Amino acid sequence: MRWREDSGSSILRTRPTGTPRQASTRPPGLVGAGVLVFVVAMVVNFRVPVLGDLGDDLAMDAAQLGILTTVFALGRLVASLPAGKVVDRMGSRPAFVLAGLVLATGSGLLAASTNRWHAWGAAGLLGVAVGLASVAGMTRFATASTQARRGRTMAGFTVALLGGQAIGPAVSGVTAGLGGWSTSLWLGAAIGVGVVLAAARRGDAHAEGRLLRVPPAPPGEARRAVLDAELGRSSRLILASVPFSLAFAISALPLTVIPIVGSQQLGLSTATVGLALGLGGVARVLGSLGAGVLSDRWSRKVVLVPGLVVQAAGAAMLGLEGRRWAWVTSIVVMSLFSYGVATAGAMLGDRSPATGAGRRFAGFRLAADLGLLIGAMATGPLYASGGQALAVLPTVTLLLGSAATVAFLVPETHTRADRSTG
Repeated sequence: MRWREDSGSSILRTRPTGTPRQASTRPPGLVGAGVLVFVVAMVVNFRVPVLGDLGDDLAMDAAQLGILTTVFALGRLVASLPAGKVVDRMGSRPAFVLAGLVLATGSGLLAASTNRWHAWGAAGLLGVAVGLASVAGMTRFATASTQARRGRTMAGFTVALLGGQAIGPAVSGVTAGLGGWSTSLWLGAAIGVGVVLAAARRGDAHAEGRLLRVPPAPPGEARRAVLDAELGRSSRLILASVPFSLAFAISALPLTVIPIVGSQQLGLSTATVGLALGLGGVARVLGSLGAGVLSDRWSRKVVLVPGLVVQAAGAAMLGLEGRRWAWVTSIVVMSLFSYGVATAGAMLGDRSPATGAGRRFAGFRLAADLGLLIGAMATGPLYASGGQALAVLPTVTLLLGSAATVAFLVPETHTRADRSTG
C-alpha cells in the first residue's frame, strides 16, 4: 500500500474497504520509547519511599517535604510545552536524550544533598526529566495506531509511565534498606546515564517520519474523518480536567500522604512502604491493560467515567486513620483504576489534527502537571494541620467532579460502532 501525508485530517487512520487489517500498526521504535518512559518514571520515583528518612536527615517536616513534591511538579510544568515543540520539530529522540541527562544530574544532586535547598533543586530537575519523557512518549504512542486500537496503544503508554512510577518506589525501598536512602538515588543517577546512551542510538531516530502517515480512505470515510476530526476548545478544556484531577490525586496521596502515613503513623519500614506502592504498580498494569481493551471494544466514556468514580472511593478510604488494611486497600484501588489519563488521551487522539500533535499533547500533559503542582501545595499543609481525612477530601471532590463533567459535556469519540473504521 502506498502511504501519504495528510495534514488536514485527524490522526485517526482509516483503511480502504476490503483491505486486510494489519497485524500491527506500531512504527519502529515504539517499544523502545515505552522502555525509556518506564525507566525515567521509575527513577524519578526513587525519592518517594525515602521521603521519611530524607526528611529526618535534612530536618524537613511534612510541609517541607510537600514543598519537595511541589518543586518536582514545577519542573514538569516548565518542561511540558517546550517538550511538545521539540517533538513536533525534531522527533522524540532528542527529548529522551535530554531527559536522561537531566535525570542523571537531578538524581546525583539529590543523593548528595546536605540541606533542604539542595533537595528542592534536585527535585525540580527530576520533574523536568519526567516532563520531557512523558510528552515525547505520549505523542509517540497516540500517533502510532488506528482509532480502533488507540485505547490499547495508550494503555501501553500508561503501563510504561505508571508502571515505572509504581516499581520505582519498590526498587528504591529495597535499595535504601540495604545501603541507605542516598544509595538508591546514586543508583538512579547511573540509570540516567544509561537512558542517555540508549536514547542516543541511531536506530531509534527514524520512526517519527512514519507516525502521521495514513492510508488513502474511501470518500465517505474521508468526509467523516474531516467532520469529526477535532474536539472544540471547550471540550478539550473539560477533557483536561481528567489528567488534572488524577495528577492531583497522585501528588496528594501516593507521592505525599501515603508514604508519610505509612512510616510515621503506621510504623512501617521504608522497604514495606516501597513494596506496598509496588503492589499498586501491579494493579496499575492490570487496570490499564483491561481499560485499553474495553475502551476500544465498548466506548471511551463507558470505561473512563466509572473508573474516576471508583478511584475517588479508593482515595476516600485513606481518610480512615490508623487502619493498615484501609491504607493498603486505598493504594490498590486507586492504582487499579488509575487509567483515566490514557483513556482521556485516546479521546484526544481520536479527534486531534495530524500536524502539531506534540503541542496538543503537551497541553494535555500541562494540565496534569498543574494538578501535580497544586496537589502537593494543598495537601502538605492540609495534612499537617488537619490530618488524613482533611487531606484526602479535595482529591475525592476533584475526581467526582471530573467524572461528572466528562460524562455530560464531552462528546464520545469512539464506540463499538466505530471499530470497523479503524
